[in-house]
Order: sequence, then structure tokens, then C-alpha cells
Amino acid sequence: KMKKRVTVDLTEEEYQKLLVLKRTLDRPLAWIGRKAILEFLRHNDISYSLQKSKNNNEFLEGQI
Repeated sequence: KMKKRVTVDLTEEEYQKLLVLKRTLDRPLAWIGRKAILEFLRHNDISYSLQKSKNNNEFLEGQI
């Protein structure tokens, strides 16, 4: 699979917290970032939400 690169701007505090997590987990920052993004996408899966809405006649509120 061809992967795409993403750049993220963080505050100094956010970056320092990530460094602590990096050391604690003994994982690269890229691994932590990818895990976080995948979890966010799973939690906010709009295709799943749209399918659920069609099946249950629910109104999607604040899904995106």
C-alpha cells in the first residue's frame, strides 16, 4: 500500500507529553500518531454513521 505523510503542529506542552508517552511506550512518535489517528477515524467513522442513520432513520448530529 502506498502511504501518505501528514504534518501536525503541536504546542510545546502537547509535544512534551508525546515525548513522555514515547519513552513510556518505547515507540516512535510516528507510531503513536498513527495509532491516535486510526482510533479517531474508527470512533468517527462517517460511513458507518451514515449507514446506521439510513437503517434506523436517525438524525446524525455532530458526527463530523
